[in-house]
Amino acid sequence: MTDQLISFETAVLAKEKGFDIECSNQFHDKGIMQLATPENTFERPTQSLLQKWLREKYNIHLQIYSPNMFTKEEWVCHFMYIARLTKPRYTGIGGNSYEEVLEKGLVEALKIIK
Repeated sequence: MTDQLISFETAVLAKEKGFDIECSNQFHDKGIMQLATPENTFERPTQSLLQKWLREKYNIHLQIYSPNMFTKEEWVCHFMYIARLTKPRYTGIGGNSYEEVLEKGLVEALKIIK
């Protein structure tokens, strides 16, 4: 069992929002290591590392669960964004697997960062 790595699109968005933790996996938009530069290299963390970064840096909490604990045919993500002097913000995102829903939740959480 291994942690799921984030997608290229999520890695690009994470870099735009300030994610700068060095990871053992990266994306290079040129596809050739010799052409890799800081501008075209995107760290590729696990979903759980990016989730932790969002929680610790921006106080954004993602919760993934299955409404039907017996079949687990559907998964839902709720995230709560606690900014200074604002109320928590909730949203729901659905999908067929825990990892799929977590990825969608990570993207939505990154999008709300200014």
